[in-house]
Amino acid sequence: MTPSPSSRHHTKRRILRNTVANSVAQAATMLSTLIFLPLLIRSFGLPVYGVMALSSSVATYAVLLDLGVSATLVRLVAERTAKDDQVGATRAMFSAVGIYSVLGVAVALIMFVLGVFAGSLFRVSPSEAELLRILLWIGAATQLWYWPTSVARDGLCGLQRYDLVSGATFVVVLGDIVGTIYVLVSHQGPVVLLSIRAAEVVVASLINLVLLTGVLPKAARRVSASVADVRAILKSGSSIFALQVAQVMSRQQTDKVVLAVFLGPAAVAIYDIAAKLNSLISTFIGLTVSAVLPVAAELNASEQHDALRSLFLRGTKIVATLIAPLVTILIVIAAPFIAAWCGPQYATAVPVAQILLLSQALLPLYQLADQILIGKNRFHLWVPGGLTMAFVNVILSVALVQTLGIVGVALGTLGAVMVEFPWYASVFGKEMDLPIGDWLLKTAWPMYPLLIVPAAIAHLGGRTMLGASIIGLAVVAAIAATVYWAITLGLGYSRVERADLLSIVHRASREGVA
Repeated sequence: MTPSPSSRHHTKRRILRNTVANSVAQAATMLSTLIFLPLLIRSFGLPVYGVMALSSSVATYAVLLDLGVSATLVRLVAERTAKDDQVGATRAMFSAVGIYSVLGVAVALIMFVLGVFAGSLFRVSPSEAELLRILLWIGAATQLWYWPTSVARDGLCGLQRYDLVSGATFVVVLGDIVGTIYVLVSHQGPVVLLSIRAAEVVVASLINLVLLTGVLPKAARRVSASVADVRAILKSGSSIFALQVAQVMSRQQTDKVVLAVFLGPAAVAIYDIAAKLNSLISTFIGLTVSAVLPVAAELNASEQHDALRSLFLRGTKIVATLIAPLVTILIVIAAPFIAAWCGPQYATAVPVAQILLLSQALLPLYQLADQILIGKNRFHLWVPGGLTMAFVNVILSVALVQTLGIVGVALGTLGAVMVEFPWYASVFGKEMDLPIGDWLLKTAWPMYPLLIVPAAIAHLGGRTMLGASIIGLAVVAAIAATVYWAITLGLGYSRVERADLLSIVHRASREGVA
């Protein structure tokens, strides 16, 4: 089926609106993280901050034990809404509540037990073990509420009401800023900070529940859960769950756990400083593709396969254009940035940050593919590759940490990611009937060769007086990125593509989104 031009424009505008909505709250989150991280380290001390970072990593693991329900629910709600099956969409949400309720109890028990044995599992002192135990128990209590109520957020995403989700998130971000300032001013510790953040989770879920109730048709609210839907959600989510576990093993959370076992919480804190730059890129990439899943599910449900392929190629080209120069610039200015941000005493974090950023270099070329595969309910195709890469990362990290320290775990991540892309490209290209040559030609050329431009500008700018402050480095980064984008739009985009981009932005701005 071939979509009409008006339908294509509507789809692009919808993706842009939802992406912008997501970006507002996430931008505030990233900014607050950059501001407060060095302040919290100075207030808590490096080891105590490392303990808090470790507890956050364990909580991240817990969140990923959702059995793939979140992404599957978003897909089901989008598919059924596209078919005007509001009752079916609501039934899927109520079915997910039952699954999440059981998972919440299970995760809370796991975190409670980890807290009991914290002192023997990690290389921590008795006082650090006690603090870690309390923090894990706070997280355990939070899970009991977080899981069943998170259906509201997933339901709103499936309905493509990212504006409502981001509004709720933005309120919570403001609360987090106020809470963190209170902790710093009153010289409180991590226990108070995590208690405040637990309260924020409750507030966010309540807001999402109220918002979801407001957008659901009254007739659909009287629907009950379905055993058939529970089975369908668990079956479809199993492959997503496997990849979620693999991804967390391949990324920063496993690195922190390995460091906590072999080196202790101070090493975790140093790694967390380095990883924050990497997290910025991960967040940016996530934002650029976050609104694609429900659209991909709709296109797949209506058998618009050519439109799906076009969505991937166009979207990936835009993501690479936006993100690749940011990765390059951050690699170049990592040393002066960390010195200006946290202090020259944390220079050991610089090579770790550069290695982790380098591991993100190719990610813009295939991150969107995950959303396409989930939307097509074909994510199981990448399970063997994803799990293999995860285990490679863990094995390399454990092998290298004892000789190379913090740098070793970062190299483990880089090694796994460098092998991942060609394997992933083979799997996804076959599924989409997309040869790797066409893929790279249409998404990476000439964007990646032109990265030498922002790299040179960032290098030269960092050697001037601008490199002595965060504001100055931000100016250097902005100049480097702007020059790159201007050149890339001229050389890498056709006149039709430039006109299309401008049209989408103009329409979105006219509708009051931008």
